[in-house]
Amino acid sequence: MNPALEPPRTTPSPRRVSFILPCRNAARHLGALVDALRDLVVPPGWEMEIVAGCQASRDDTLQILKERGVTIAPSNELGAGAARNAAVRSSRGSLLVFMDSDTLPADNELLVRIIRKAEELGTFGGLGGPIRLHPSQAWNPVAIADHYACWFNWTESRASGVTRLFQPTTFFVMPRDVFEQVGGFDVRFLILEDCELQDRVIAANKLLYFDRSLSVFHYARGSLLQSCKHSWAWGPPFREYFLEHPPLPRWLITGKRRWFWLNLPSIFWVRLGIIFMKTRREPWARMLYGLPFLLATVLAWSLGATFGKGSGIGGAER
Repeated sequence: MNPALEPPRTTPSPRRVSFILPCRNAARHLGALVDALRDLVVPPGWEMEIVAGCQASRDDTLQILKERGVTIAPSNELGAGAARNAAVRSSRGSLLVFMDSDTLPADNELLVRIIRKAEELGTFGGLGGPIRLHPSQAWNPVAIADHYACWFNWTESRASGVTRLFQPTTFFVMPRDVFEQVGGFDVRFLILEDCELQDRVIAANKLLYFDRSLSVFHYARGSLLQSCKHSWAWGPPFREYFLEHPPLPRWLITGKRRWFWLNLPSIFWVRLGIIFMKTRREPWARMLYGLPFLLATVLAWSLGATFGKGSGIGGAER
């Protein structure tokens, strides 16, 4: 049974927001995130709480959470989805805000804007916004490359409105009743679990929204080796998806496993072209500065998408 389907341990409050944090070896940035969340402006009549789905860690993650009085929900299953499910079960909010431990609100008015937008929409399936590179990494070329290789779809220049493109749970807002209706995160997915969840949200005829006023900062990987390893790991699920659903034009992907490696140049250049198209309004000097490392990171992803092995993924636009 999916843990998200189990009855909540507490009665949800209709005017409470729960910040849900998956935590495993998260000590590096976790304290700053919790402190920033504590400093958020809370609209009159509303309450907020911070709940961490905590998994076994080799660093000071647990100590940081305890020192700051964060509600801790232990999770013994592997994966961020399992940690989030555990945290939701221990939370009391009617509105769930998922954030990763290496993010920060862009300013202390974020919660005000989240609630305002949620009330404006009324009924919705999910809500997100831009994921921005943390200012401290603005001129770190490896971080620039890592950021745009991952988050090219979620820039400040993207238009607000209804979308079929999933919002990473790096920052994602979701009504609790929708989360429970679709069954929470499928713990079998160790990556792209947010995409798979939102495929089910769309299948349930719930709308996803992107609002560029709702932005967060994210710390990118500052090591080229870490960036390439991450990009390689995310490639295999796309390989399985490409084999089952060849994109147009069809000559880009043969759909035949034996000859699939021939598509490496096409996969690389198409991916790079999409990134350039999506980020064309970003600061050009920054993009140029990180370009050599972006090429390496995209190549690592393309190799994973060509030769890697992994599970299939859902059908949302990517």
